[in-house]
Amino acid sequence: MKITKRQLRRIIKEEKTKILNENAPSPLGHELLSIKDALVDILAGVRYHDEELAEDLSLQIDRLLQLGYKS
Repeated sequence: MKITKRQLRRIIKEEKTKILNENAPSPLGHELLSIKDALVDILAGVRYHDEELAEDLSLQIDRLLQLGYKS
């Protein structure tokens, strides 16, 4: 059975869509990513004013990263 270029492109596009959807974070994952990003922004602003708070924020960000929530 031969496959035309058009069919092959369609198959590749469908498989690519499936793979990308499988790797998409859940709504909870999106929320955790948002929280992590906010913590990083806060850490950048706090670092020069309160070293202890900056260290605590850094530890919390590390905990999120350990859960697998990268960027």
